[in-house]
Amino acid sequence: QARPTPDVVTVGTQLDFPVAGDMYLRAGTCQYVGAHCYVFVEDAQWDTHGGPIHQGHVDELGARFDRATPADPNRGMYELLTGSFGPPPDVDGHERIFIFIVELLDARLVGFFDPRVATWPDPALRRDTLYLDAGYLRSRPNLAHGTLAHEFQHLIHFGADADEESWVNEGLSGYAEALAGFPETDTSMVPAFLESPDFDFTVWPPVAGAANYGATYLFVSYLAERFGPGLIRALVAEPANGTEGVSAALASQGHAVDFEVVWADWILANYAAADPPFGYAALRGRRLRTYPAPPLPFAAVEGLVACRC
Repeated sequence: QARPTPDVVTVGTQLDFPVAGDMYLRAGTCQYVGAHCYVFVEDAQWDTHGGPIHQGHVDELGARFDRATPADPNRGMYELLTGSFGPPPDVDGHERIFIFIVELLDARLVGFFDPRVATWPDPALRRDTLYLDAGYLRSRPNLAHGTLAHEFQHLIHFGADADEESWVNEGLSGYAEALAGFPETDTSMVPAFLESPDFDFTVWPPVAGAANYGATYLFVSYLAERFGPGLIRALVAEPANGTEGVSAALASQGHAVDFEVVWADWILANYAAADPPFGYAALRGRRLRTYPAPPLPFAAVEGLVACRC
């Protein structure tokens, strides 16, 4: 039987958490109570139990969420991201977000948001929860902090439009990292896309590669820079999904263009890099791979053309 969340959570409160991929609940203890978050640490990961996490890690993470980020020393992730994407859901009656630092079973995962927790069969386990891997928080804190911003956007989007297509949701989460001051926590994603851009980024594969994340992050960043923050908030709240959702959000903000027009403009912008008037800042001067044109005039091309008439 899971321990239900009490009405008042304090440092020292102990709760059980479901973790995707694990058939057993994980026991955690609250080690930080902030203005907008509770930070729980899996008991086995706390330093006094032989784990890698100590109070300094928790305090820094809580401060990033509540008070200050690399993007803004006066605003934490909560204020920055709710201002840009909208309010988070509330399935547990607590205004604060639960952050659970835990050893994740998949070593590739830095963190995640699991929408199934909101409808867990046991109501005692239904919480607005973000998960972070203890090992990454200890060894690569900036990556973990950027991932927290990424996953917080997923939580917000779940509350506003739970069935959004993955490419839109992931693009917005990549943009959330940049908003919080942790742009491109995966440093390979933008170069991977710019090197091999010939794919449909609106089709999210079962196992997405770095180029998929790079493409969607750049597209959302382009939308934000060209049309302003109002479009991003409208896109999160828009019940239509995918390309139709982008077109509907543009229309709701009074823009007389649709997804296809903006997509074509974005392709051009990716070749322009930082060059005005088409370039945009998220590229940071990078551009799509280009190929030199042959010298003019073109040499004669010999060959036969067969025609079935």
